[in-house]
Amino acid sequence: MNYNRGKALTDAVHVPVCALSEAKGMIKTMGRKSSSITLTDEQRDYLETQTRARTIQSQTVNRARILWLKADGCSVDNIADKVGINRCSVMLCLKKFNKGGVENTLFDAPSRGRNAEITDDEKAWLINIACQKPVDLGYSSETWTRASLTKHINKSAENAGHIRLSTISPSKVRDILEKAELSPTRWPVTVRSVTLI
Repeated sequence: MNYNRGKALTDAVHVPVCALSEAKGMIKTMGRKSSSITLTDEQRDYLETQTRARTIQSQTVNRARILWLKADGCSVDNIADKVGINRCSVMLCLKKFNKGGVENTLFDAPSRGRNAEITDDEKAWLINIACQKPVDLGYSSETWTRASLTKHINKSAENAGHIRLSTISPSKVRDILEKAELSPTRWPVTVRSVTLI
């Protein structure tokens, strides 16, 4: 099988994603005179301080430089060469500027990130459930297993106003009970009482 022939074919057909975006009219710079963006003196000063800051991410510095260069009338290709990134990244940065200004361009919106910590109120609710007998909550069992306790907490947490606990894992349930000094040496166990501080 001739792999070189296939590679040559893919190279010949390859079209950059940013060129496709331009064809749809998102940012039209190909084959035209490069347009510039308008920045106020205050925005220029702000961008300059961002590029000179020592503790800022390099991504933010690059975005500030892109806006600065575009305001001076540089083309997308020239900006990509000067900043040392690809043309598509420059165009994405300019698209962010057109949608929301300087702040939107420099800083990304917060992402989903790490799950929120479980509050003391949620822990107290979980411990309260663990201290009750399953039979009192409509189950046929007299004692909780870690799996049955977790399943019950996951099922009833949202209705009780503890949305974070609707996805809690059995190991996290165990950790909470151990920190409350309700750590049984083996499951299943019936927890009789607990003192909350």
